[in-house]
Amino acid sequence: MKKTTRLIALALVALAIHGFVGASPATAGFLTSDTIDDVLSAYDKGSFLKKRELIKRIGNLGLGMEKVNRALESQGRRRLFCPPPEPALTNGHYFDIVKRKVGFHPKLGPLPENEAATVLMDALMEIYPCPE
Repeated sequence: MKKTTRLIALALVALAIHGFVGASPATAGFLTSDTIDDVLSAYDKGSFLKKRELIKRIGNLGLGMEKVNRALESQGRRRLFCPPPEPALTNGHYFDIVKRKVGFHPKLGPLPENEAATVLMDALMEIYPCPE
């Protein structure tokens, strides 16, 4: 993938994240932990409702990346990742992808939580590469 496309995609993902993180991290709920490991640990220790919240937060990153893919496609540009059309990826899938990526690459766990989008995008590009 060209570096320019990836940079544009990262910028679009950042804008999507900013849309729901918004003005106040305290009220947005996304930046309550310091690292990706903290998020995964909170999931393991959390109540049913806490787990749903964390899955949704990571899932929202995936949904933002889907929007980036649609925007790139509408511009006649190459998509970032190309999952099969069925079944559709869910919030749970996106959470599991991040969890597995960090499990296989423990050095990613100490990254700041706001890097979860980059970890997810890299994993999606690896798992679902687009044909040349």
